Amino acid sequence: MQNTKILIVEDEVLIAEDIKDALISFGILKIEMAHSKTDAFALINSFQPDLILLDIRMEGNTDGLDIANELKQNGLAPFVFITSHSDVDMIKEIIKTNPAGYITKPFKKSDLFASINLAFKKQMLEGKIINIKDGTDFHLVNTNDILFIKSDGNYVEIHLSNSKRIISRIKLETMQQEISNPLFIKVGKSYIVNGTKVDSYNTKELIVAGQLIPVSRNYFEILETQLKLIRG
Repeated sequence: MQNTKILIVEDEVLIAEDIKDALISFGILKIEMAHSKTDAFALINSFQPDLILLDIRMEGNTDGLDIANELKQNGLAPFVFITSHSDVDMIKEIIKTNPAGYITKPFKKSDLFASINLAFKKQMLEGKIINIKDGTDFHLVNTNDILFIKSDGNYVEIHLSNSKRIISRIKLETMQQEISNPLFIKVGKSYIVNGTKVDSYNTKELIVAGQLIPVSRNYFEILETQLKLIRG
C-alpha cells in the first residue's frame, strides 16, 4: 500500500489527522489533506489520488456533495464518504453520487479499513481501458486483463490473460502511472504484477498464471501488505 495515494477532504483538522494516523497504520504512506473545497480540487489535480475520503458537510454545508458530483461527472477518482449525518434525505443524495463507500463518524479503524478495501475491489471489477502502442499498432486494453508487466530498458512486455503479449516503448514507471491502480504492485525493478492474479508467493518469488516472477527483498513487505488488503 505504500504507493497508494489517498486524499482526505475534511474541514475538522483533528478528525483529518486521526484518519491520516489510521491510514499510516494500514501501511498507506502517500497521504494529503484538504480542509476546504478549493484546496480539495487543487490537490485532486496535482496529487491525483487513487481514492478520496470525503466529508459531506464542510464549511459550505454541502461542499462534500458538490465535490462528489464533480468527481462523478468527470471520473476523476473514486471516493468514500465520511460523515456524521445519516438521515434518510442525505443518504438519498449520497446514493445519487455513486460513492465507493460510506462511513459514519466517529469512525472505527476496522470500518475505515473495510471501506478502503471494498473501494479498491470495486475499482478492480470496473477496470480501466488504456491505449497501448505496439510499434505502429494501438491496443485498447482493460487493466483487469493484465497479468504482469516486465521491463526491458525503455520497453515493457505486457502479459495478458488471453496469453497475448504486447511490447511497448515506454518505461515501467510511466506504465504504472498510466494504469494508476493500487491493485498493481511493483515487486522489483523490472516487474509489476496485478495483485488479483497472484496465485502464490513467498519472500523470493510469486506465481501468476503459472509463470514464476522474482520478488526483490526490498519489495516483499509492500507486496504482502497490498495482497492482504486486496484479498480482505
